Amino acid sequence: MNRTLDFRTVLQSAAVTASAVAAAAFGGDLDCIPDNPSFEIGPGEGGEPIAAWSDDGAVGRSTGLRSHGSWAAWLAGPSTGGPGISRLLETVECFPGWRHRFSVDVGHRGADPVVGAARLAFVASWLDSSGTVLEVSSMILLNQESPKDEMFTVEELLPAAPSGTTRVRLEFVFIQTKAQESGRAYVDAFEFARVNPGVNQWGDFGGTTLEFSDRIWRVKSAYTGPGPNAFSPSASNATVRPDGSLRLAITRVGDQWRCSEVTVV
Repeated sequence: MNRTLDFRTVLQSAAVTASAVAAAAFGGDLDCIPDNPSFEIGPGEGGEPIAAWSDDGAVGRSTGLRSHGSWAAWLAGPSTGGPGISRLLETVECFPGWRHRFSVDVGHRGADPVVGAARLAFVASWLDSSGTVLEVSSMILLNQESPKDEMFTVEELLPAAPSGTTRVRLEFVFIQTKAQESGRAYVDAFEFARVNPGVNQWGDFGGTTLEFSDRIWRVKSAYTGPGPNAFSPSASNATVRPDGSLRLAITRVGDQWRCSEVTVV
């Protein structure tokens, strides 16, 4: 007897969120994904304005200008009377030879624009086991010439991590000169993806793929826990309908239920 429970996926974000939660749970062989990359959670347990991120100077969260979710991070000059910086930073695992691509949405508002020589930068610092900086790469993300009242995306492929690397420190830095420039820079939707070696965190997914919502999705094929559960890549379990929606099903074959799961490649 075949009995099918049919589910239609209408929100791609739900599947992406589920995959992210699973990745965080398994750890180990996974990519070094930053915590709280869209700055939705705050304050942190230690009182920091943005959970999981350390900070110096003038840093906070705001709904004033954002590209994803309800919140974005902002940075402004520390205004201590001379040149100075404010920064938002986090450290993640990294090893020699690894290369990453970062992507982030940034912007400033006409109501409080970045002016003069002030600017926002991204800085990656590769560290050894003792915390010594081995190499640094930086990029200016925003300055007074940047468009106002909108968020735009900046992305860059970083160089390979040098020999001896165990971690990489990721920093957003607002640079203020002795002119004490005013203004806030907004940061949202940060991504830090390992491109070499490629990430294969889903060893129990086979070669079956689907094209849905402008992405390639890998279909799970395994007999695995918890449960245990049997996951089937057959078209009766996972397929894209003619109208473009994604159909996921749980199918019963005999006394066994065959589940469905997909993840973005």
